[in-house]
Amino acid sequence: DITSKFGFIQGRTLQEHKDGGNFPGAVEYTEDCLHSIHPDFMRHQLANSLATLGVDQVSTYLVHNPEHLLMSKLPPDTPSGSDQVRAAQEDLATKLEDTFAALEEEVARGSIGRYGVSSNSFALPT
Repeated sequence: DITSKFGFIQGRTLQEHKDGGNFPGAVEYTEDCLHSIHPDFMRHQLANSLATLGVDQVSTYLVHNPEHLLMSKLPPDTPSGSDQVRAAQEDLATKLEDTFAALEEEVARGSIGRYGVSSNSFALPT
């Protein structure tokens, strides 16, 4: 089984973006790293992974750290439960729905077997 993931724009991909690759939905993570879960970026990264690995399918494809889109919109001291947090959460949910729909298309095409989320900080409310 092969597992791959997408989300971060860094290194060669960051240079491609700076040279006009224009990955939609990119937000700054650090000065040298952006992040995107946009379906177009997902497809670009999937094509790169398949070509690099020399395969037609990855078994599992993960949306990596989608919470960075949420965190990019909120100052660290934003009160949880605030209207600003709820609006950012709704925006992230919409973006994830769009990405999951595109991932379903890739499952139907056979380029991925299944998909999921890899997160360093998503948590369920207690």
